[in-house]
Amino acid sequence: MVSAARGMERFTYLALDLFTLSFPLIRSFEPRILYWRKWRGLFTGIGVMAVVFLIWDAIFTANGVWGFTPRYLTGPHIARLPLEEVLFFLVVPYSCTFIYEVMRYFVRRDVLGRIARPFCMVLLVGWWMGTGISGASIPPPPPPRASRDRLFCAAWRALTSAAFCSAMRWCSCPSCW
Repeated sequence: MVSAARGMERFTYLALDLFTLSFPLIRSFEPRILYWRKWRGLFTGIGVMAVVFLIWDAIFTANGVWGFTPRYLTGPHIARLPLEEVLFFLVVPYSCTFIYEVMRYFVRRDVLGRIARPFCMVLLVGWWMGTGISGASIPPPPPPRASRDRLFCAAWRALTSAAFCSAMRWCSCPSCW
């Protein structure tokens, strides 16, 4: 019984991907939401962002910034990344956008309208400082690669902050133009 459970562990990440996708995919054909009609633009956007983040993920994996436990993977790899990780960058944006569309349909009133911008600024500043809202600090990179890893992190913060601010269309800082 224990060995059977251990044999099933290799499907853990794949099962999480499939579970995350299952409900949004099934409900994409809901007549009130008609999410499937937005697939062309959605998949274009997901594809572009997936390429960017998969390249980033591959670089960080190759440099040992993070890795994957083979115990929870099925085995196939695409561009040296586990199949499950590649699926993650397709499944999660699809599911999150589905939730957003459902909320837009069913919640007509902007319930967070007054606090959204100040709250986003608090999140952005907290994230920028490297502590996040939880207060847990980001562990320092290993010493041999410290300067290179810090450079990657600085570039990442700069790029994502600029994208965030321009998407919110309320930031006036010059670096976001």
